[in-house]
Amino acid sequence: MVHAVDHHAMDDAPPKIRIVAASRPFTWLRRGWADLVRARNASLAFGALVAACGVGLLALAWGATYLVPALLGGFLLVAPFGAVVFYALSRQIQRGEPVDGAAALFAWRRNAGQIALWGLALTLTLILWERLAAIVFALFYGGQVADLSGSGVLHPDIGDIFTGYSLWQHQLDC
Repeated sequence: MVHAVDHHAMDDAPPKIRIVAASRPFTWLRRGWADLVRARNASLAFGALVAACGVGLLALAWGATYLVPALLGGFLLVAPFGAVVFYALSRQIQRGEPVDGAAALFAWRRNAGQIALWGLALTLTLILWERLAAIVFALFYGGQVADLSGSGVLHPDIGDIFTGYSLWQHQLDC
């Protein structure tokens, strides 16, 4: 088994620091766009699935306003797992293989153990984040659940998922 850290090599020389040009992110974006164009159907289908999951979480938490900050943070913690599909699609394109959405969907199986361990770490972080977000929310609102539907940021029928604005508005009202 190959180890990620070679302890013998660490004693010999300090690690080399590579310099990344400020324009390099634009290259990455250009390559990402090229991958999106090449794997358009699979990319858009998986993107729609991720968006549908977000809408589903929003629908589940619609009545539980205090969960919104935790869900926003949690969605960011879970996003790397959703990105595995897109990484697999890009890997297929880079290797010159035909784009296979089904193979990309199950790409996580290559590193199932590491992904499961990382998933456990992110799950524990999400639980901690949710509790802290609920405590902060309760401190700002004094145990009352805020009505975010009339904040004016979004259409009144949609409500206000940007609780930071609501918290700021609440402070102005006090």
